[in-house]
Amino acid sequence: METVITSLKNTWNNLSLRTRIAGGAVAVTAFLLLMMIALFSGADYQPLYTNLELSDAAEITRVLSENGISYKLSDNGSTILVPADLVYQTRLTLAAQGLPTGGVVGFETFNTTRLGETEADRQLRYRVALEGELTRTIRAIDEIEDARVHLVIPPSSLFIRETQPSTASVLLRLKPGRSLTQQQIRGIAHLIATSVERLLPENITIVDTRGNVLHDFSSSDGLIGSAISQQLELKTAYEQQLASNIRAMLERVYGYGKVVCLVNIELDFDTIERYQEIYSAPTRDGGLIRSEQTFTEFYLMNWPVLEYRVSTRTFLVMCRLNQMGTVLPARNQLSIMSLTALKFTKPLQREALKI
Repeated sequence: METVITSLKNTWNNLSLRTRIAGGAVAVTAFLLLMMIALFSGADYQPLYTNLELSDAAEITRVLSENGISYKLSDNGSTILVPADLVYQTRLTLAAQGLPTGGVVGFETFNTTRLGETEADRQLRYRVALEGELTRTIRAIDEIEDARVHLVIPPSSLFIRETQPSTASVLLRLKPGRSLTQQQIRGIAHLIATSVERLLPENITIVDTRGNVLHDFSSSDGLIGSAISQQLELKTAYEQQLASNIRAMLERVYGYGKVVCLVNIELDFDTIERYQEIYSAPTRDGGLIRSEQTFTEFYLMNWPVLEYRVSTRTFLVMCRLNQMGTVLPARNQLSIMSLTALKFTKPLQREALKI
């Protein structure tokens, strides 16, 4: 071995400088070619699962190692990559074992019987399983990326007055640029309330990862709410919608999580009252009386008495007639000057003045 090495050294020393440079370049080029061939001839890895909980990632990698499936980790262990031709087969294998669980445990925990389990242990396992099932259901909503549900279910009592109501709190992480409508939030609250015994909507609180309270019936008067709470709810929803749209637009330029957007709007909730007086005919061809006036004549001596009724007021007028039938007021009747413009429908005959 030493003889071979000595021979190579002597050969290298006998070469000229130009030959040495050319030989070194050839060696480096060959090494790079070998590296590229090894890199591109390897298996193509594709994501098996992304955004995994650490507990799920640890369990999945254990199963992959037991089955002899090569894998790679990325994104701080939250993403697992496997060879492209094994992606779907591996997913089926993991699904048969209930993986991934999404970081929660559902009612599959009751598939096995635990010896020596007390009633308190069973109730605790039931609560954890119910929280997991509700979490999985809420995660199925398009706008929600992740969710956590926490339940407090007090034990039942023999006396109704001593039975405490259940409570629930929900933490939601929305997808970037997405928001929930009030109808969707109330739907989530109704879903939880109908899934847990002795749980009322006013005992449910829903918040997002930014700390915004999305649902809290304890501060209002129920599902309908007062007028003020409805106005504040509408104002908050509109502000959140505008802020979400602005944030989504700016994050495309500056990057996700690098934009803070606050919106404050003023809405006009003034009430306008309008009154209309509409006259309509009681029948198709008939008319409708809007006002009515009645004239009654009495004859006393040569002075006719004109009784003029308008609505509920009555005037007795002593007057005389001229030849044209125009009503002329008496000299001392100054309070009825407004009647001087009245005319009879036809002139009175002179014979009508005779008694």
